[in-house]
Amino acid sequence: MFDYIKGILSHKQQASKSASMTLETNGIGYLIEITSRTLSLLGQIGSDIKIYTVLLHREDSMSLCGFLHKEDRDIFNSDFCFRSGAQNGTVVVGRI
Repeated sequence: MFDYIKGILSHKQQASKSASMTLETNGIGYLIEITSRTLSLLGQIGSDIKIYTVLLHREDSMSLCGFLHKEDRDIFNSDFCFRSGAQNGTVVVGRI
């Protein structure tokens, strides 16, 4: 749906099994799931960034996954990662 989103990093968070960020663009804050590696490479709050995205649509939820590089997103979108689920896909990409 979205190829990428450019905006201002307004929040980043590390949880026990996941990481996320909020990217503000034109007054809208996009909550984006990211890998721990991506989180460590992000700039400071308030910096301008560009994140490549994948929209995951499930029966009970929708979420955006974000990647700093288009190639990482392509790996995530590969059959291996897609069939094994988003959580496993982000783990695979996070280790590359």
